[in-house]
Amino acid sequence: MKLFWKDKPLCDPLLTEIDETLALLRIAENRYDFLTDPALLDALCLEIKSLQLRYDGLLRQAKKQKLRREPFFEQMVPKRNEESQ
Repeated sequence: MKLFWKDKPLCDPLLTEIDETLALLRIAENRYDFLTDPALLDALCLEIKSLQLRYDGLLRQAKKQKLRREPFFEQMVPKRNEESQ
């Protein structure tokens, strides 16, 4: 389900993908503290590096498209027209 405000999506799909990748990266970094098997640690290190590279690439794409995240509150509440005050 997509959320729209004034015929615009509330969040660009690229920004959503950035958020999801960052969440996966944080989860993988947290798992690192609990593993003891060297083979699993090696695999996890590769996963973390892969997610870091993906995150950096997504950030470069967002910067190239000049995307920027607006605060959630500003997305949901339209700005008041200063003339009507």
